[in-house]
Amino acid sequence: MSFELIRAINQVLKDGIQDFKARVPESEPGEYITPNIFIGAVPPKRKGNTPGQDDKSVFPFIINRMVSGEDTETESIINLQTICGIYTAYDVEAGEHDIINLTMRVKRLLSVQQIIDKRFMKTGAINWHLGEIQDRYLQAFPFYGGVIKSAWNVPGYEKLLTVDQEKKVYGEI
Repeated sequence: MSFELIRAINQVLKDGIQDFKARVPESEPGEYITPNIFIGAVPPKRKGNTPGQDDKSVFPFIINRMVSGEDTETESIINLQTICGIYTAYDVEAGEHDIINLTMRVKRLLSVQQIIDKRFMKTGAINWHLGEIQDRYLQAFPFYGGVIKSAWNVPGYEKLLTVDQEKKVYGEI
């Protein structure tokens, strides 16, 4: 059920960012592409890359992953983290511009969704974070990142009673 939630959110984002374009890493000015969307993490580096060589082909990207959850007798909540990543070698202003635009687009797409796939219901606020100024200096230019956190109520599981509990509830036969 939880993997189905991530796939449904990926589809919402894929549909919602079709017209969104971000700078192509290390390209000529004016080259733009739609962000890649991944589940869990970016794919591992491709064979043939030398150690320390970055595989920039994954940029720009959006990653969806589950980070935690809580099950009660009445509901099941899954907390998702959506990570946005941009690489731009132009200048700091271009990187800031791109990560703000991508993060806000994703946040808006998640915010307007109350129910996804007719069974997953957003619960609580959507939180986003681009990093405090001291954190952002630790994130080396030309990489930029943003994080959006959301919580989703998924169809719960029925609690099964033990035989002793059934006898207590329904009585002896």
